[in-house]
Amino acid sequence: MLEDILAIRTETEGKAFFYQNMNIVIVLSMLYCPIIFTVQKIIKFLHNPNILDKPLKLPLFLWNMCLCIFSIIGSIKTVPYLMSLLNEHGFEYSVLSKSFTADDVYFYIFIFVLSKCIELIDTLFIVLRNKPLIFLHWYHHATVLIYCWFSYKDFRQIQLKVSFLHFQYVPLVSYVHEEWWACDALGRHPNQIFLAESQ
Repeated sequence: MLEDILAIRTETEGKAFFYQNMNIVIVLSMLYCPIIFTVQKIIKFLHNPNILDKPLKLPLFLWNMCLCIFSIIGSIKTVPYLMSLLNEHGFEYSVLSKSFTADDVYFYIFIFVLSKCIELIDTLFIVLRNKPLIFLHWYHHATVLIYCWFSYKDFRQIQLKVSFLHFQYVPLVSYVHEEWWACDALGRHPNQIFLAESQ
């Protein structure tokens, strides 16, 4: 499958890849919840359920920083294209058009959709560290994965909007979110760090 992903060069090939592999995303989403809740129960039955908290601090920090960097790069690559599309053609065209015109934008949207599979690891960090798992977290990951996969396959510009919102959200809000969790993973006091940054 990795060879198939690396061989994709055009929009049409990307669309075909998502169409041919729809079963993967459905199975992944269906297995996600049972696996996460099973791991959560296993961790709670351990003699010391917080045993993995400290060993996972550095991996969690690195994970959050990688997500942050990925999102910033995606924002830099996709936001200018969307803004120029809106300026040149207007809102209606930007929503209804079914193709990208910029290859580099296509690449980043394609990678964005694939990243939804990898982001399921977020939940694994939560349950392995014996932290509370809220409904919104796991529901968001399961449904956004399916939505992105199917919307990319069918409606390209709408997926661009979703990615745009995500990539805009990251520098302004999610960057703070990811950085917060990265600092928290290292045992830092995020409030003090963000106070210094805001000054």
